[in-house]
Amino acid sequence: RCNGAPGQSGVGCYAMDVRPFEGLACSSLTFVPGTGCDCNTEVQGATVVLEGGDDANALDCTACPPGIAATYVNDAGLGWSLQLRGLASLDAYAAAIASVAFRQTQALVPTADGCGHPHAVRWNFGPARYRHELDGHLYGVVEPYGRAQTCFDLKSDPVLADACTWGMAQRTCADPARDILGLVGYLATHADPAEYRYVARPNTETAFVGRTDADVEGEWRWVTGPEGCPDAYDPAAADHFLRSGCDLQLTNVTTTFDPCVGASCGKGTLVGVQPPPPYTARSFISAPNQMPWDEASYPHDIRQWTNTRLTGQDYGRATANAQVDSPYKILNSRLPVHVCEWGGVGTLCVSPDSLSQRVEIDTLPSLACPTLNECVADCPTCERGVCDGHTPEQRCRDTDPDPSSVGDWECRCSAPGMAGAGYGAAAVCYSRQYYDECTEVCTSCENDKCNAAGQLCIDPIPSAPARGDWLCRCPFSVHDHSDTQGALADCVLDECDSGRVRRAVCAAADPPQACTDPSTSVLHDWVCSCGAPLTGFAVAAVSACSLDECTAVCHTCAGTNCSQAAQACVDPDMAVNATSDWMCVCILPEVGTAVARTAVCILDECAQTCGTCEKGACAAAAAAEASEQRCNDTDTDASALNTWVCMCVAPFAGQAPTIGASCLINECDAVCGTCANATCSDAAPPQACREPNASPTSLRDWICACLDPLNGTAGQTAASCDLDECAATCASCSKGTCANAVPPQQCDDPDISPAALSDWACLCPPPYAGNGTALPAVCTLDECSASCSTCAGGVCAAAVPSQLCNDPDITHTALADWTCRCVPPFSGVQTNSTARCALDECAATCNTCADGVCIKAVPPQACDDPVPFADTRSDWTCSCVAPAQGAPAVGVPAACVLDECTAACGTCAAGACPAGQACLDANMSAAALLDWECVCHLPAAGRATGAPAVCVLEECTAVCATCANRTCDDVGQPCTDRNPLATSLGDWQCDCPAPFITTTPVQGGAAKCEIDECSNVTCGTCANATCSDAGQTCEDADHDSSALLSWVCACPPPFAGAASAQPATCLLDECTGRCLQCAVGTCSAAQQTCADDHPGTLGDWECRCVPPSVGAPAVADVALCALDECAVSASGGIPGGMVCGDAQQSCEDLDVHVPDTWRCVCIPPQTGATAGGAARCSLDECATNHTCASCANGTCAAAQQECREGSTLAHALGDWECVCHPPLQGVAVGRAAVCLLDECDVSLAQMCTTCENGVCRAAQQRCTDVSTLPADTGDWVCSCPVPFS
Repeated sequence: RCNGAPGQSGVGCYAMDVRPFEGLACSSLTFVPGTGCDCNTEVQGATVVLEGGDDANALDCTACPPGIAATYVNDAGLGWSLQLRGLASLDAYAAAIASVAFRQTQALVPTADGCGHPHAVRWNFGPARYRHELDGHLYGVVEPYGRAQTCFDLKSDPVLADACTWGMAQRTCADPARDILGLVGYLATHADPAEYRYVARPNTETAFVGRTDADVEGEWRWVTGPEGCPDAYDPAAADHFLRSGCDLQLTNVTTTFDPCVGASCGKGTLVGVQPPPPYTARSFISAPNQMPWDEASYPHDIRQWTNTRLTGQDYGRATANAQVDSPYKILNSRLPVHVCEWGGVGTLCVSPDSLSQRVEIDTLPSLACPTLNECVADCPTCERGVCDGHTPEQRCRDTDPDPSSVGDWECRCSAPGMAGAGYGAAAVCYSRQYYDECTEVCTSCENDKCNAAGQLCIDPIPSAPARGDWLCRCPFSVHDHSDTQGALADCVLDECDSGRVRRAVCAAADPPQACTDPSTSVLHDWVCSCGAPLTGFAVAAVSACSLDECTAVCHTCAGTNCSQAAQACVDPDMAVNATSDWMCVCILPEVGTAVARTAVCILDECAQTCGTCEKGACAAAAAAEASEQRCNDTDTDASALNTWVCMCVAPFAGQAPTIGASCLINECDAVCGTCANATCSDAAPPQACREPNASPTSLRDWICACLDPLNGTAGQTAASCDLDECAATCASCSKGTCANAVPPQQCDDPDISPAALSDWACLCPPPYAGNGTALPAVCTLDECSASCSTCAGGVCAAAVPSQLCNDPDITHTALADWTCRCVPPFSGVQTNSTARCALDECAATCNTCADGVCIKAVPPQACDDPVPFADTRSDWTCSCVAPAQGAPAVGVPAACVLDECTAACGTCAAGACPAGQACLDANMSAAALLDWECVCHLPAAGRATGAPAVCVLEECTAVCATCANRTCDDVGQPCTDRNPLATSLGDWQCDCPAPFITTTPVQGGAAKCEIDECSNVTCGTCANATCSDAGQTCEDADHDSSALLSWVCACPPPFAGAASAQPATCLLDECTGRCLQCAVGTCSAAQQTCADDHPGTLGDWECRCVPPSVGAPAVADVALCALDECAVSASGGIPGGMVCGDAQQSCEDLDVHVPDTWRCVCIPPQTGATAGGAARCSLDECATNHTCASCANGTCAAAQQECREGSTLAHALGDWECVCHPPLQGVAVGRAAVCLLDECDVSLAQMCTTCENGVCRAAQQRCTDVSTLPADTGDWVCSCPVPFS
């Protein structure tokens, strides 16, 4: 169950969620007549105990009525209990107990022995924790101050230390505020070891119980409760001690001790005798400056009675966990813990089963645990008759029937007035004074006769001698016979008589019910019966009436609607308030229901067996063709028959009406064991799946086919794909590139695997040669070796003389450029035809050549062949050799003369004219000598007679091989000849005209000119301050003179933007930029976002709040963001409001502009606050500035007492105390204290003028205060010590 609803999981979910006392109500309690108790009687609290509890279980009271606080605690050794506290009526507490839930937070598994996990939940009114299973008494632990060290810090606060004494413990138990419905509390007693173990069970510390050995050392007697002083009970006693304990007024500590008032009490029930310790007992008054209980300097047996306060070691204790008692333990004169018992003192105003109830819960109810009753079984550890045949009579009792708990049986004394038990052996029985035949088990006892008849048992004299005097009383005031001892009462009462509560209960029901009493002699058998048309009855309670609208007659009932339509009528919820929910239900094979009307019936011919139904035809057809088919009724109207079809079940497809379908399966689309199942689509590269035959008998015939442009197929597996890039069309394919080339070429793909892409090639057709990979080939044609219309075709070889063929450019566009070249001694070349071969007859050797005729002449002459061709022979001439001169002669030597410029002679120039100058002999006669001169060759200028000339050549203006020849003019550059001498040629250069600059001078050529259009120059294409006037930077990325207008205007940082040859539009995102006006992390430092909606405008950025924070944006500043962390969590977690709300506290955000400033604040009157989490609340119930249900609310102040808060923890309610102001003494929890004044107390000497103040002690006498009431002052007396009188 999760939050009360079944079938969920998560937080708030439980493996078991039950309310064991859900039916409890105050009306179910039985009150004892004449006691004045009813449902309005107020009690201080109740306790619900979980026996066998652990961390996987819990009790809670989420629906407790107002004024009742629930606290679930696990005190060490005390177990788990839900403590309900607060002054409220029995009616409110019964409702609170009924709402208590037992929850199991995790599912359990069987134990090793196969058992379930039984738990028991028990409740009782009052503060007690446990109930004795035999006598029904209640037990509880009281810790007035909670800390043991408080009791031993005597010198710092002796008043507090007195609260830990045995006498104060008895007062606490007997305090009227701790009464439980008429039962008076007292320090616990135990009649035998079994009960002692039970008394010690709820205790984790050594605690006081109600016995003492103050009369005879080592002789312990009960002095509280029914075993100690039954005649001492005084409900009006001012001293709570006397309400259920002996009046311990001692006149002689060592010789006389009468712990009871009245002769019948004697000396109290004897508990047992313990030998005195091996040292001399001493009785004395403490020395000066020592407290009476200072045991450090004296033997153990220090005793002193002073106004019912017992000090020293004369008291009884129950040790922790029922261990062996040690009555002489040092430092136990003050104990912070004591065990209170309720039962046997006072008059219980309700029946025992109305005081406490116990319910067992098995968390694994289907498993039963084995049991072993050693009193009746036969086993090595069993009783086997040990308890039989004893006098007084004994009976066997197995304390724990668990098979793992063996040897735990005991013999218990069962004779009237006897007590005692023996574990695993016969008991030692002893007499008990107090004997209540209504609770004891004996031959003459009541033994539940009264309870079984619903009557109350009363034992007027609860003692052993008065046996058989018990009687049963009717639990109401009217009966027709007087009480009879030892027998049931004859009770007569018509519980439904007019004026009786039971009749009013039935009449007050909604709707009213009739009350009947079938037997006037039996109680609680009255019946509430529902009136027509309703049905139902309940015994001793209002009936849960029902209304069957199918059979009843009412305005909302079915009537004959369903039967007239031949349909059945059903009422699913017969609750009285569940009207108009009847349904008409169709009769099979038709189905259908309708609420409060006739149903529309349907007939599913696939689901039923009828004349037109399917009857398995689909399954038979499926089996025949190895497919699977299911039936579907397309129209389920009962009148629409033969509308069913057989539909093939995936992966098959198809359907057929009223017959089996022919199913098909496309193994490419379906998912099945034989299907492709993405085999093709998951291939690399992906492939297409093809189904050649969809018949279910033709399986595993699917194929994978490669997708265009790939080629390839394979059956039942992925195909191996190939790619011919010459034939396909793809990103890497040829796509006709070769065919469209010039000349058209052939495409070839040497590797057609898909991985080998772009490896296709274009091949040139014959007679061309060449290829190109992934592009057209560059084709070549050697016209000398090929055969084509433009080729040489052997012409050169056929020429006379024979010639050699050569193609200087073999590209396919260079045709008819072949040449014929003559073979030596011939020379010559001719394009696209045979050459005319040249033959120099002076140099060659042939039959027509000069063969040295000229050189053999005197003087030797030079030979010259003017027409050196093969077809012009014998035309060679001899020419005069310098210095001789003469006209050449054909075929013979020439007639030569002397030229000084050419001749070698004493007056000849003899090479005096250097290169670049010519020698001129104007008169070659013998008489005209030394008249030769050197004349500079053009275009140089200069001449000199008889010596070399100084030649000058201006290469910028002249025309020559090395001159500028308009080179500079053509590029618009001026020409400069660095050295005009003819010997310094080729040193001219072109210079760049302004505003261009020469970056790389080139000697003998045009200069490389550059220009920075952003520099301080003025030109038609330059920036000319365009950028600077706009406050921008000019940038020219390319200074070459050919790249003009390449400059841009760039915005200065932090602005961004640039424009070519014009001013830029500048932008600035102030959220990302860095400038004086920019955000520069201002927003991010405040955990806000920055936004600049107008990057062209400065100072307009904004800081904006990040959700869930809210706030208006701030321009050029941090925004003022707010986040109420009580409503929303900044980190995305649980908001503070939910955290505080779960703790029932208020949430407060101290500063919505600062994160992590929320806190939980306790709701007044509680105080406390904690940042970032639930607060630890405190409640000072003594404070005067507030009131609450559990607070003192001025109680102590009204009594002129001091209010002290036991614990300010919010769950520790009602623990405030009223403390009397010194010299008065007294303390009470949750009420005004009863203040006393002990005028014999030496500690009050400085605070009391009427006190003894050491007068008796100075005379070595004992001081006794006759009355400790504050009004009775000056009544102290001095008494002589023994043996004086």
